Amino acid sequence: ACVCFFSSSLLEGFEFSSPYYGQYLTCLNCIGLAVLVVDIWFRHELRRNAESPSHTRTSRSQRLMKPVILFSTILAVENIARVTVTPDPTSVVLFSSLFKPLILFYASSKARDALEALRRILRIVLRVLLME
Repeated sequence: ACVCFFSSSLLEGFEFSSPYYGQYLTCLNCIGLAVLVVDIWFRHELRRNAESPSHTRTSRSQRLMKPVILFSTILAVENIARVTVTPDPTSVVLFSSLFKPLILFYASSKARDALEALRRILRIVLRVLLME
């Protein structure tokens, strides 16, 4: 899903003479959305079947579940609107692409660790700056 989303981001905003440019972009986004939906469904089913009633702790990927679902819905609506309103564009910019890094944080635990470390460092830096 990450590869499809980020490779479609590479195609956005450029003017291509290919008549299939919009179809390539839509296809990459749809493949990424399909993989993402299947992953979310699998995680939901596994969590539902494996969770005990007293289990209250949620993982970091579970906390990102709702924003990822919101992003995927917005991206799907934007792709459908682009296909129906402008079927043959020469240059496409999808504004929901701004939130594509959210998928990287959802998929990769190392990216979530890096984001957590950055958040901690920023808190310390802000505390030091406010003290001085």
